[in-house]
Amino acid sequence: MSDTTNLLLSSRLGDEIPPSKLFFKFRQEDALEKGVLVAKYWWREPYLNRLQEFADEYNCDLVSISELEETGELTVMSGHGSPHSHYYGQGTIPYIKVTDIKNWRINQNPNYFIPEEIASQYRRKRILQPFDLVTPTRASKNIGLFGVVTPWQTNVILTREIFIWRVNDGAQIINPFLLLNLMSLSVVHDQFKYLVLMQTNREDLSVRYKEVKLPIPRDTETRNMWSDPIREYFESQIRAWESYNTLSNRINLDYFVDKPI
Repeated sequence: MSDTTNLLLSSRLGDEIPPSKLFFKFRQEDALEKGVLVAKYWWREPYLNRLQEFADEYNCDLVSISELEETGELTVMSGHGSPHSHYYGQGTIPYIKVTDIKNWRINQNPNYFIPEEIASQYRRKRILQPFDLVTPTRASKNIGLFGVVTPWQTNVILTREIFIWRVNDGAQIINPFLLLNLMSLSVVHDQFKYLVLMQTNREDLSVRYKEVKLPIPRDTETRNMWSDPIREYFESQIRAWESYNTLSNRINLDYFVDKPI
């Protein structure tokens, strides 16, 4: 007998039906408040159970992104916008699309470099800072995967569908490296499976990112143990970049057909 048949029989007999992927309940008031009627959005229990188990194992508090914003730990902003395609390949400023975010990196494709005067029109006052985190929020399978803005990438232009996550000065419980660690955990990333909804013909996270919960260690020592290796990883990248840049003092890099960007 199939699971579906069992559920139907239980319903007819008046038995209490246990929550499952096939059956779960939520309050009508909650649905109206959030304006979401998609079933997947409400099927959270397995994900939240795994998240709670992880938090218990590592002595963590579960803190939502909304709470981090409200307490001033974190600011989340949308990207700059999308320049017209006829500017592509006509300048020196990288234009970053949603597909360019992967493996903790922001990949720069010279085919999409745009002129500085066009970039400044989109950049306005939204200047990127070193170690900002960025993630696609729409029209991409890598929604919820993060890249890190390195010190030499603060001039890039991000398409509007990439959100900027900035740990604010004076943050007490997170730093960019701890945040990257937490957002890369499967128990955190799995939450995007129900938060990302199909809008017409493309997936969209929208402001539902605020509902993501992070397992933040209660003690400072553990937070440092989790963040320090990532900090050292990116600091070593900076040292490598500075070493490479000394080459420009010895030979014009324009003579190279291939080089790091």
